[in-house]
Amino acid sequence: AIGRPIHFRGIFDEDYMADPSLPGTWRSLRREAGLGVLGDMGCHLVAAALYLAGPIESVLADTRIVYPRHYGDGDGASVPTGPDDSGSAPIENEDVATALVRFASGCDGSLAMSRSAWGRKNRLAWEIHGDAGMLAFDQERMNELALYQAGGPVAEAGFKTILTGAAHPPYGEFVPAPGHGLGFNDQKVIEVRHLLTGIAGNAPIHPDFAAALDVERVIYAIDESGRSGTRIRLPSALR
Repeated sequence: AIGRPIHFRGIFDEDYMADPSLPGTWRSLRREAGLGVLGDMGCHLVAAALYLAGPIESVLADTRIVYPRHYGDGDGASVPTGPDDSGSAPIENEDVATALVRFASGCDGSLAMSRSAWGRKNRLAWEIHGDAGMLAFDQERMNELALYQAGGPVAEAGFKTILTGAAHPPYGEFVPAPGHGLGFNDQKVIEVRHLLTGIAGNAPIHPDFAAALDVERVIYAIDESGRSGTRIRLPSALR
């Protein structure tokens, strides 16, 4: 519908670390959690990018810790610290990450993610631009897909909003009427059903461990690029 993909643009924003008065936890420590926003949220954005635009060839990134320490008591959730920083906890992994990416197909793109974006709760959004149109999605409006197709009458140019409905399985197993909408918890039910059906039928399941490894390679390449300031090429084994 949109022709050959030429550009992918994705973001994933939440605000659960936007307030420095909230406590730091194990998820903020590299030795415990590894990556920060990349491991918690960026993995989902990268998975969408790989699914929609194919393997990523290289990344050039910038990463940032917004507040080096958080100061909430958090009912014991704070990470223990030394006497010089009583009541505060260190933030060791990234709050914000931004990357320019090149896909193996020749498509390019950008990925931006933040866990310190005030007002955002679950905004996994993407646009994929083609040479004949584009698609846009925003998980904060998860029952809508925006489609633009070039070549029609100029007077009718614009986006078409496609509402989820029974024509988009498995929506019809929840609600018979289009546009009434599914929610985040319904997504979890769908995922569990997909997993259990695959196991019971000994059928291929996506994503599998190989797809997960592809995602891990990309998010760790973004982390490495952010630390070194250089473009990182992904291994040739990346599918």
